[in-house]
Amino acid sequence: MRSTLAALCLGTLFVFAADPEPEPAGKPREVAVTKAPGGFARMTSAAKYTSAAELTKAFSKELAEEIAKTVNFKNEYVVVQQWAGSGGDKMTLKLDGKKVSFDTKRGLTRDLRSHFKVFAVPNGYTVDLPKMGVKDAPAPKDKFGR
Repeated sequence: MRSTLAALCLGTLFVFAADPEPEPAGKPREVAVTKAPGGFARMTSAAKYTSAAELTKAFSKELAEEIAKTVNFKNEYVVVQQWAGSGGDKMTLKLDGKKVSFDTKRGLTRDLRSHFKVFAVPNGYTVDLPKMGVKDAPAPKDKFGR
């Protein structure tokens, strides 16, 4: 009896200690990233990555490994958006059936911050990649406010 109980406890310990497998593809979701690349972004639109190797080429091995722990590249791909802007900038995921789009709201604070968002999208969904470049930026003004 004791040996059976000890074996069960030890078995559950190994199950919880193992690395979690990536979630099966379900709905599009935001992927939490702790190792965002440093520096300010030069990207003006989102990019799509279908494998950890593509992420490694674009960013770093550590970031690709972190994302690969939660994304199953067999069933889904990753959309990465990196930009510099106000600290109050927000980007959220919007679903319309099988179409994914991104809602971008510019912040009102006058500070410059680097932003990095990662979204996992199942293969059956279409993505409307966000454009955060010249179109969203206010028109340049001269020193007289014209």
